Amino acid sequence: NLHLVKKAPECLEYVIIHELVHLLEKGHNDRFKAYMDSFYPDWRRVKAGLNNISP
Repeated sequence: NLHLVKKAPECLEYVIIHELVHLLEKGHNDRFKAYMDSFYPDWRRVKAGLNNISP
């Protein structure tokens, strides 16, 4: 997504980790969230900020 270039680096980091975690877990279930907590503990804050920023 070209809009990511305009975002803070942590947003890009979140998206990359999110997609890599999908290699381990396809859905957004509790296991997925546990992996995210393990690999990127601050992911919920970054996701919330990313969702609240317009392109």
